[in-house]
Amino acid sequence: MKVHLSAVGTSVLRNSSKDPKIKDRLSSLGLENWDSLSLDDKKQRIIVEYRNELLEYLKNYIRENGEKASAELSALLKAFRKFNHKPEDTKIFLYYTNSPNSELAGEAIRYYLNELGYKDVVLAEITKINSEANFYEGMVDLFDKVITKLIYWKNNGYEIFINTTSGFKSETIFISIAGLMLESTLYYLHESFNDIIILPSPPISIKPNYVKIIKRLKEEGYVVPLSRAEKILSSDIIRGLEELAIIERREGAIRLRDWSKKFIDNFYSETDISKGYKIVTEDGKEIVVANGEELDEELRKLEGKKYRIEPLGNIKVR
Repeated sequence: MKVHLSAVGTSVLRNSSKDPKIKDRLSSLGLENWDSLSLDDKKQRIIVEYRNELLEYLKNYIRENGEKASAELSALLKAFRKFNHKPEDTKIFLYYTNSPNSELAGEAIRYYLNELGYKDVVLAEITKINSEANFYEGMVDLFDKVITKLIYWKNNGYEIFINTTSGFKSETIFISIAGLMLESTLYYLHESFNDIIILPSPPISIKPNYVKIIKRLKEEGYVVPLSRAEKILSSDIIRGLEELAIIERREGAIRLRDWSKKFIDNFYSETDISKGYKIVTEDGKEIVVANGEELDEELRKLEGKKYRIEPLGNIKVR
């Protein structure tokens, strides 16, 4: 079984507003720019009030225009043909931001995919990121509602395909990183020649030393007074973790960000780290160590040399 993940934007709203019939109706409702309304725009209430009527307009528009009706459909349907994925063997997971216009677009696209024979289409609503203040809250919501589903499907034998064409860049990058950790196939509808390209998708994992640090901070209770943190971590490591947004410094303490907790909880089990590491030096020499302390000791000896670290424990998806 295959599962395709795609964000849903409002391109179908923008494209349909050029249709004369729809354009006139939108004008009468004061919804000329319905594709670009902010979450708190009062016109969103009009979309809610006339939802059924507007949905019928969109469904008919998509039937008449097919995959040209929206960026999401164009990418998905081209990908299905490229990979030869049949409706009966394909699950489609669409996620949209929590606004009436985005929900309407997602619902219209789902109807059309159902009509094409793709009966297993799931819609998920995620928190819209509209400021720096709620950015990480949005990332956690994305993890809970989207990435945990990918982990479940991967664990149950699904092949995962991620459409990176649509959606906001920050969310798409975050999901793509998780996808690479799950050995997913990433694809993109290239605007220059209007065809699907498969993006290089090497499997990745979190560096063992970062896993170790995050687990240590979890053991300390997630929130560690700065005075204590500076005893167990160097100032350079603390600064590096801040720059990577793994931790934040607030109220005289460092705090493990929620998204990093979730990555570790969902991708790594406790026993994974205790199985040790293999260090492979540039001349091919292999050094096996049992734990993080031994790893640190060996890395100090290799300072200035090139090497790679391979965790002997496996990534755990659940």
